Amino acid sequence: MIFKITLTLFFLFTTFSCVYSANENERKVDSLVQANKNIDEFKLLDSLSWEYRYTDIELAIAIANRLQKKIEAVKIDSTLIEYLVNISSIYRQNNEFEKAFELLDMATIHAHHNNNVKLLWRIYNNKGNVYRNNNDLNSALKAYFIGLKIAEYLKNEGAIASIYNNIGSIYFSTNRYKESLTFFLKAYRIYKNNPASNSFHIAAIADNIGMVYTELKQYDKALAFHLQAKKGFENSDNLEAKSINLTCISNILVQKKIYKSALEYIEKAIETSGNSNLGSLIMAWNTKADILFQLGRYKEAEILFNKTIHFSDSLSNIYGTTEMYYGLTKTYIKLNEDEKALKNLNLYRHLNDSVNSSEFKAELSTIEAKYAAEKKEQQIALLEKDKKNKQLIIYSTSGGLVLVFVLALIIFRSYREKRKSNITLVQQNNIIQSKNKDITDSINYAQRIQLAMQPSRKLIQEYFPNSFVFYQPKDIVSGDFFWFTKQEHNIFIAAADCTGHGVPGALMSMIGINFLNQLVIENKQTDTSVILNRLHNHVKNALRSNNEDEKRDSNDGMDIALVRIDQLNNKVQFSGAVRPFYYFENNILKSVKGDKYSIGGIKDETTPYASHSFSFNSIQSFYIFSDGYADQFGGKTNKKFMLKNFQELLISVQHKTVKEQEEEIKKSFNQWKGPNEQIDDILVIGVNLNT
Repeated sequence: MIFKITLTLFFLFTTFSCVYSANENERKVDSLVQANKNIDEFKLLDSLSWEYRYTDIELAIAIANRLQKKIEAVKIDSTLIEYLVNISSIYRQNNEFEKAFELLDMATIHAHHNNNVKLLWRIYNNKGNVYRNNNDLNSALKAYFIGLKIAEYLKNEGAIASIYNNIGSIYFSTNRYKESLTFFLKAYRIYKNNPASNSFHIAAIADNIGMVYTELKQYDKALAFHLQAKKGFENSDNLEAKSINLTCISNILVQKKIYKSALEYIEKAIETSGNSNLGSLIMAWNTKADILFQLGRYKEAEILFNKTIHFSDSLSNIYGTTEMYYGLTKTYIKLNEDEKALKNLNLYRHLNDSVNSSEFKAELSTIEAKYAAEKKEQQIALLEKDKKNKQLIIYSTSGGLVLVFVLALIIFRSYREKRKSNITLVQQNNIIQSKNKDITDSINYAQRIQLAMQPSRKLIQEYFPNSFVFYQPKDIVSGDFFWFTKQEHNIFIAAADCTGHGVPGALMSMIGINFLNQLVIENKQTDTSVILNRLHNHVKNALRSNNEDEKRDSNDGMDIALVRIDQLNNKVQFSGAVRPFYYFENNILKSVKGDKYSIGGIKDETTPYASHSFSFNSIQSFYIFSDGYADQFGGKTNKKFMLKNFQELLISVQHKTVKEQEEEIKKSFNQWKGPNEQIDDILVIGVNLNT
């Protein structure tokens, strides 16, 4: 049996949880800062957190906490963003995944705002590492590929090699060894061809390649790469990497049935790992348990397998734990403890979708057959016992039937009385249902009118082939609407969110569509600022907002994002009432906020709606939307989706086609919402201008 070792990730850390004394470590941090007064405190704390990450994780966490608080208290620049990325790795090392994601999300937003694309590959690479440590391999792979695209855009070969390595590790974990080997070899060649390459990185990749060759049963190639890695690790202080390497070599010697040497190497691996590197220690223990099994020392193997599983569970390492249950099942087979073997088999099946070994399947079938036979014997014994009580059961059943008959008479009388009352209720219910049908029919007809007033998606795609409209009303009719028209060389597109949803929102949407048509199509207005200012006045007058007898203290009206594409002058113009304008420029997400006043609502009349102009060629794609998507409740903690997550979603799908983007945005919304009710109308419009 080969134990699948967790592959080395760049920015490799041991993963174990700590309980630490906050006060004691705070004093240590104070002391370290005092002793280095001449060094910038931000730089000092960053350096110290990395220095102690292997030797004293408790202190490293305390330093990271101090650094985070200092960063949050000032304006964040590019250097501080890099520190956020660094300390996120410390929290990942300590299995504090939510904290790590919080810091990386903060770093992502500030990197975009500072146009710092150079840091983005590291942010997404680290996000992938956190997802991977948290056993979410699909999300990890998505994050790595986003990071890879950014690294390729930057032509940063070191970054590309690092991410190749991490992608290879994901494929390895999912048994896709050929794909895994392809990415590892790509990373290996990049580092080998660069004289300035870090020897530790080359050794780490060589170790990973060796692991793949081991799984492919090409043991001589595997051993050659592991021995190369062993030499490369000689000058490193990374005990975890050294221990994993020795464990890999021991695994190969097990396959070659050289058990004495395998045992020597694994003892060195355990000694090298020490108690502070629990991840590598678990791997070494598991391999030693396998060696003991191969040597026929089954009782010792059982004890060590159980110990390994106990500690592996504490790390939530389901991929390694699966192989441990495999070993423990085989051990119990040898010890003739069939019930324990079956229990571990079920745990193995729970963690592993399929068992690939035909030999192992046969062994498992034997256990199941034997266990089923024992169960059948127990059932026969119970039947014999039941036979003695048969007469008693017959008497009890007869008495029970008499009692049931009496109860049935009582229930029937009660039912007859209730039936009279129910007839009256049914009649009343029929009246209510008839009225509800009339109302629903009216709303359905209103829906047809509303849809007829809105532009067709086909019309939008005639001018913007690479575009989508995700429109999902909460009720039959909607308070969100989209609007589109082409007038000479100007193309207008808008996304609006009216006060309320359902029938009230739909009525407001028809007012908005009518006035936009009047202003742009009939009155030939082209400037988005002028259009919104006049739209505000029209809606305000329609709602009699300034009527002295009907003073309102509300913001009834609509929020809107209006975009004009001037094809003659290659310009894009935006004006917004509350709603923002998101766009991508050089693969960086940027945003422009709308003005803070709703159309038709309470507004400072001396402040007109502003307009913002852009060069057509500078914008790759843009997005306008209502607030329904970000405000939807859901997820594990039943909280709002929030704009931050929406921004992350747009960044993650930017490399996809618009059709794939729309599908991903819909899928993400439905997954987040889950069983919850949709709380508002949804409207998201995406347009790719690179056609």
